[in-house]
Amino acid sequence: MNMQTDTANVAPQRSLSWIWLIPLIAACVAGWILYDHYRSIGPTISITFTSAEGIEPGKTKVKIRDVDVGTVSSVSLSDNNKHVIVKVQMKANTERFLVDGSQFWVVSPRITHKSITGLNTLLSGSYIEMSVGERQVEKYQFTGLQEPPVTPVGTPGLHITLNSDDKFAYSEGDPIIYKGLTVGKFEDVYFDFEERIVYYNAFINAPYHQLVTTNTRFWNASGLDITLDADGINLRTGNAETLLTNGVSFAVPAGVDAGQPVKENATFDIYPTRPLAQAVRYNQSIEFVVLINDSVRGLSEDAPVEYRGLEIGKVKQVNMPTPGGQKMLERDYQIPVLVALYPGMAGLPDTADGRMQMENQIEHWVRNGMAASLTTGNLLTGKQVMELQHYETDGITDISYFDSYMVIPSQAGEFSQIAQKVSGLLDKLNQLPLENLTQDATRTLADISTTMQQYDQTGKKLDSLVAQLQEGAMAEKLTQALTGIAQLTQAYTDGSLSNGELNRMMENINQTLADLQPLLKQLSIQPNSLVFPTDIRDELVPGGAREN
Repeated sequence: MNMQTDTANVAPQRSLSWIWLIPLIAACVAGWILYDHYRSIGPTISITFTSAEGIEPGKTKVKIRDVDVGTVSSVSLSDNNKHVIVKVQMKANTERFLVDGSQFWVVSPRITHKSITGLNTLLSGSYIEMSVGERQVEKYQFTGLQEPPVTPVGTPGLHITLNSDDKFAYSEGDPIIYKGLTVGKFEDVYFDFEERIVYYNAFINAPYHQLVTTNTRFWNASGLDITLDADGINLRTGNAETLLTNGVSFAVPAGVDAGQPVKENATFDIYPTRPLAQAVRYNQSIEFVVLINDSVRGLSEDAPVEYRGLEIGKVKQVNMPTPGGQKMLERDYQIPVLVALYPGMAGLPDTADGRMQMENQIEHWVRNGMAASLTTGNLLTGKQVMELQHYETDGITDISYFDSYMVIPSQAGEFSQIAQKVSGLLDKLNQLPLENLTQDATRTLADISTTMQQYDQTGKKLDSLVAQLQEGAMAEKLTQALTGIAQLTQAYTDGSLSNGELNRMMENINQTLADLQPLLKQLSIQPNSLVFPTDIRDELVPGGAREN
């Protein structure tokens, strides 16, 4: 019997199982994730705020133009407990944003009298907005703004400085207007205690910043600008926004060159009104003094000085100080008014030669009777202007001076002349024999009164007669008379007895007249026939021609 023996195959056992690949792969994935995490994050920065309102670690984002560039990692108090330090983990490749001049502020819903912003954060929550500075110095610690900046860093345009020593004031965000368009904003306010002047940092947006030149003038355009002057009532406003807030406007005055472009942070003055800002500035002027005897009510500084209706100067000062110490309460006190005449306004060159030419011309005119007078420029406002006119004179007028200023003589104004004429008329009325006229008028009135009394008595008699007519006795008498007339008329009507007798009487009269007719005929022929007998012959009747 053959027996078979099986041989076992012995193989070496593997030391590493495939199952260990899973942890290895997991470790590689975790390493890649960790590497990607550290590769995707940037540096950590700190921002100091006065409050942490609306900021939550791990949720609040840091954005640049709505693009996430970081996340708040922690919030803590400062060592003195006066501020809040916010740690922000920035994303990778954000180092170029972390430079000196970058700004951070919290965006949340804000409602002011100027605008409503941040309404989109009602659902998404507050976030930190960032604007990148223009400097290249790296920085990792910043101080956050309490409110959003008026002009974010990097906005194209021009920064300027405005100053004003007037009573009006502006605040951050107030508009800067050009022909009704808002082209800029006030950024911040600074008061210089030494100069006692308020300075404003403002920004003009591009491309409107090109309108600001060396000859540009700024003026107050807040609310409604209502002025009363010799031209009447002027009403101006900037736009609808300046009706609620303050603001300024700017432009280059008419007739002036545009000028050259200005540099960054150029300084400009803010004028109180547009006319003052756009008034042409002349280099040459001549000052005179006019001594006024009339009232200067309505005459103010900057009132126009006119020659034949054309403005050639301005009133500089009313009631300037008197060098001799003359008192205003003195009866013969003349009010000194300082005026400035400009050769450029009179059509002469705005140079020293033009100034000398105008001074010589004014002196020549004063010597030959030219004088100044006050006249009302506008009856509604009562503002006065000063007019230079030529008056008739007997000879050459001497030139006088008032505190080194040449004096231009004055004449009474038009209202003073009217008052003088009215006064003269009243004097003439006072000279009239008004007392005698009054006595005559009194007597005439007395006669008229007597006549009226007589008329009154006559009227009373007429009233009495009418009353009697209306009484029954008079009416009864009239009735009886009318009855008698009716009876008489009835007695002589046809068919009545009286009417028959009257007819027979008339027939008898006719018969008697017929019988008397021959006698009357005879008397007509021979009137003495009643005394002397007559031979009555038959009357001959002429005959006609015989017929053969």
